[in-house]
Amino acid sequence: MYRIAIDIGGTFTDCVVLDVQGNTTVVKSPTSPDDPCRGVLGAVEQAAKQLRLSVESLLQNTDSFVHGCTIATNAMIQRSGCKTGVITTRGHEDTLLIGRVFQKVAGLSERQITHISQLHKAEPPLVPYELIRGVSERMDCRGEVVLPLNMREVAEAVASLVGQGVESIAICLLWSFLNPAHEQAIKGYIQRSYPELFVTSSHELVPLLGEYERSVTTAINC
Repeated sequence: MYRIAIDIGGTFTDCVVLDVQGNTTVVKSPTSPDDPCRGVLGAVEQAAKQLRLSVESLLQNTDSFVHGCTIATNAMIQRSGCKTGVITTRGHEDTLLIGRVFQKVAGLSERQITHISQLHKAEPPLVPYELIRGVSERMDCRGEVVLPLNMREVAEAVASLVGQGVESIAICLLWSFLNPAHEQAIKGYIQRSYPELFVTSSHELVPLLGEYERSVTTAINC
């Protein structure tokens, strides 16, 4: 049996195959930015060729296939991802921009964090303020509806973002991880009205406490 690990990098997609005796086969295949799957399949084909197996035989005898990538990291560094809009609870449109100070220190070592007074927030922001829309709705901390979702505002918000050329929309509402009904309604409306858009709801991707963390993770995915 084999174990396969693949990582999609900016230039090459790397593949390592480990057999039961501990022998490793290492190959590379050019990454295909327009469709990363081609680079993955190309790497598997290269590994199969070195092992003198067909792709089908290699995969049939593989009990673990681990896949990682740096696509999101590269998109953030290069700011090359698709144009993304955000829909959130009205009054909380600044969540991504404020970042509850955590934005300054995310990913830094303890030594780097000691110099927090000299740190700055990311510029430009992950999603610019003009592509963030708030809609009237509210869940409380028990997941109970305090204010029903205003679908008219949802329609106006989505139409406005589409008019500004967004290709994807991130949905992150307060306390949605306890009651996702409003996020589900917004996502359903977008999928019916604008099926060409990519949509991510925070309750599906990261259903955890932490408004900023949920918002930024959902935006990065989009």
